Amino acid sequence: MECGSACELSSQDPDAFSGGSAGALRLLSQMLSIAMRRSGSDVGSLVRSHLDSVAAGQVALETLPSTFSALECIATPSEGWGLFLEEKLVVLEFFTSGCASCMGSIPKVQILSSSPNVALISVHAPKFPAEASLSTLRSSVEFLGLKGHPIVHDPLKMVYSLFDVLSWPSFIVLSPELKPVLSLSGNPAVPTLFHFLEHALLYYFHQGISRNIKSWDLESKHDMTSPLGFPSSIQWDSSSGVLFVSNSKFNHIVCVDLSTRKVIDRIGSASGEAGFCDGSYEDARFHWIQGLYFDQRRNLLLVCDSQNNAIRVINLETKIVETVFQSNKLVLPWGICNSSDESIFYVSAAGANQIWKVDISSSIGEKYAGSGVEAMRNIAPPLSLKAAAFAQPSGLCFVEKTKHVFIADSESSSVRGIDIESSRCFTLVGGDSSNRFNLTAFGDSDGNHFEAKLQHPLAVTWSNHHEILYVADTYNHKVKILNQTDDGMWTCRTLVGSGKKGNRDCAFSEATFNHPSCVVEISRYRLLVCDSFSHSIRDIDLEAKIVSTLELN
Repeated sequence: MECGSACELSSQDPDAFSGGSAGALRLLSQMLSIAMRRSGSDVGSLVRSHLDSVAAGQVALETLPSTFSALECIATPSEGWGLFLEEKLVVLEFFTSGCASCMGSIPKVQILSSSPNVALISVHAPKFPAEASLSTLRSSVEFLGLKGHPIVHDPLKMVYSLFDVLSWPSFIVLSPELKPVLSLSGNPAVPTLFHFLEHALLYYFHQGISRNIKSWDLESKHDMTSPLGFPSSIQWDSSSGVLFVSNSKFNHIVCVDLSTRKVIDRIGSASGEAGFCDGSYEDARFHWIQGLYFDQRRNLLLVCDSQNNAIRVINLETKIVETVFQSNKLVLPWGICNSSDESIFYVSAAGANQIWKVDISSSIGEKYAGSGVEAMRNIAPPLSLKAAAFAQPSGLCFVEKTKHVFIADSESSSVRGIDIESSRCFTLVGGDSSNRFNLTAFGDSDGNHFEAKLQHPLAVTWSNHHEILYVADTYNHKVKILNQTDDGMWTCRTLVGSGKKGNRDCAFSEATFNHPSCVVEISRYRLLVCDSFSHSIRDIDLEAKIVSTLELN
């Protein structure tokens, strides 16, 4: 890949937009954001004053079009970058495909792609090595529902570094002259971004912002004949022999008779329409389903309806979907598991870095563990569990025997635990033992405690048969086993997967997966895995040590 243009941009003027000027703009943008939120403030006047003071001190980044041309892109503008950026406000949305906050902001910001006066560009700056290939980005773009605008792949973080971006998601706004005029970060910044753009467009109107609406069409790489699209979770009803699969791409749940491998029902829109509606299987609507939990005692299926920030309950006898809890503070619910109380369930709020408790009988939910700070902080009494810190907690499971909740803490690349009875939070394996804010201590190593390394695990499952944990080590494309020794130490070893990305069916050591996101135990010697980016369910035979694909009819 040619990177000359990117180097040219960063070296055209040492002070163009680096270090000090980027930091100053970030500070001024934060001050503007605070002022805009004050009751009774004249937002228009604040934005005009900000633009008057900021734009004068910035240098136009004239080589930005050639920089984008030198990078790999998805949905490149047909008219070329120069014409696409001409006479518009430019919004750069920096994201990484595994970031929960990005998953929350992307659907909101995407509306800008239809504006004739705004050029929205998503810049993918990967955190993990597994996110760095263009083929993985294409799958992630489809998984996240990104469409209608260009996506720039920035694996070496050249554009990311140019604008001194510090976190994901971040938003940089450029004037029609390609001068940086706003720098915001985080999902909560989206309303401020929209208010700013509304008044900035009026400010720049006299400069003749283009009104030509561009049409975009992202080519889908998914086989539309398959009944599955980015399956994210599986639950198993052993009494009826039915599998429930959350079909994230199509916003519905597929019900499969495991003995015949036939799809016998769908819960939600058959066409994949997103929405938020209770009712019958046909009338109900979901938006980006993630975790499922099957309550065998009451024949209920609980659903993490992620983009709706809701927990839904499906009565499998009456075939009715009901919302039992919804809150904008329950940001991106991802995983759900039972507790000792049949009415209370633990829910991971991936976008809020917290664990919640939801009582489905009273429809009351509350924060249970996690301060909201993205980190890896363990806690023991007298400190409250609410002082603990998680980093995008995803799949979780409950073990009745020990009263433990186990959590795949994806952004810290670790597996965490909560001892319910002692109110203690601890780390089983992975992560950084000395710096709780280091979220880059990832890898692919078997071993004990912190010596073991994972890469963005999305799911944990407790085996009642073997009393071990199965872990979907998602970005390493493996399934691993965690086992506790007699002295209490947790050890990690690879069960299946070569570490290469793919969907090869064969013996354990050579088999390949593509973004495994859930593991479920069907019997003592059989596991099923949601292999999300291969749009399939993989069948693991623990006795024969063979992996196959569950072909659905």
